[in-house]
Amino acid sequence: MHVKKFEADSVEEALKDIKRTLGPEAIILKTVTNKGLKGTFKRKKIEITAAISEQKYIDKASVDHVLDSKQKDLFYNDRASSISDSINRYASTSKTNGYGGLSLNKRVNTVKTSEQVPAANVSANNELDDFLNSDDNFSSEEFVSEQEIQREATRPAFQEQLAVQDVNRLSARIKMLEDSLANQISSRTSSRESELRDLRNLLASFGIAESSIKKLIKKVTFEFSPEDMEDESKIFDFVLREMSSSIKTEMPLFSRVDSSAGPVVTVLVSDCASGQTSMAMKLASMNDKTVVIQSGTILNGVSDVAVKVVQDIFAIEVVKTNGISEIIHECRKAVDAGKSVVIDYRNSVAEEESTRKFSETLIRAFSNVEVLLTLSSVHSENYNMRMLEKYRVISDGIVITNLDNCLDYGALFNLAIKAQGIPYKFYGTGRNIPDDVESATPERLIAGIFKL
Repeated sequence: MHVKKFEADSVEEALKDIKRTLGPEAIILKTVTNKGLKGTFKRKKIEITAAISEQKYIDKASVDHVLDSKQKDLFYNDRASSISDSINRYASTSKTNGYGGLSLNKRVNTVKTSEQVPAANVSANNELDDFLNSDDNFSSEEFVSEQEIQREATRPAFQEQLAVQDVNRLSARIKMLEDSLANQISSRTSSRESELRDLRNLLASFGIAESSIKKLIKKVTFEFSPEDMEDESKIFDFVLREMSSSIKTEMPLFSRVDSSAGPVVTVLVSDCASGQTSMAMKLASMNDKTVVIQSGTILNGVSDVAVKVVQDIFAIEVVKTNGISEIIHECRKAVDAGKSVVIDYRNSVAEEESTRKFSETLIRAFSNVEVLLTLSSVHSENYNMRMLEKYRVISDGIVITNLDNCLDYGALFNLAIKAQGIPYKFYGTGRNIPDDVESATPERLIAGIFKL
């Protein structure tokens, strides 16, 4: 089969070119119209791919070989049926003429009389003139319009003239390629879906919220090709980086402000037992110029003897108060003396409405104030979520205690995502004062989630 692509500015022009190059029995395989942005990069507006069987192309070439340019113009402007009949008739004649047809293998010019050419070529030229000028073949006066040529070329009968075996062979090959491509796509899709399903199940088993899993799956799908999806280590590393970047952490204010900025007031806020008192003692033990101010109900469940022992060992100044006004007063005394303050503030239901006003008063009264919500990792995820919503407005950061007893690091990851910009400041990792406290890092939680 002989296949060729033709480019032209119009369909009529392309069909003329096809008719002249491949003959009237060519079949149209594909037509492309270059429009819009695609068309701006193409030289021609119309692209037509046509084909003809090898035998038909050879028969046409045998006629083209004996025609000059002017004769071709006349010949291929005739009706398609007439051109086809003439080519078939001439091809059958040239095959049965034996050696007498050999003279037609050379290009000759037709003449009106035999006197103008050597005697040896008279019979050949007369035969060619009879062939070209016979009424059965074509007449130069019987031209048709371009629209009629287009209609003739697009008729179903025109496309059915290609040999049946060639069509079947082409169709079979196309079907084979389509099946092969479909199998490859199906195989890659199944593998991709399997990898994503395994990733989803893994994250869910560690307690990661469904909303976070969907975001991670979407990023993996966008970033990885089907080939890359086969490398589990790459996917795992990518997920670790994405999860780590989702956890916001910052250094606490008292570790970032230099001495020239003045004392820092750090307020620890919680509702119930969360290891807040021990955390206040740990923070105070880091700096010998720090005062711990406790509210009157702060020692609920905490031994006064234990606090006294810690206070004596680390020489920590602890001041107990019975209300917000006393807290402000003691805080003012400490700041004026050049000492930083850690306020161990335990909120109660009765004082819930005054907590916001208390924090606003501190911010107005002192330069460096930071309010930190204290949450325990042994509390349920739902409880910590409720505390976050309750104190979100006044919180500058979050403190996580009892990390050494945490059984669900996925809940802490979900809490970090839910915090929406409120960073983790530091972690409490045990009961020892002052050792079991460390700066908050995303890697600490990620390692806990995946048991790294």
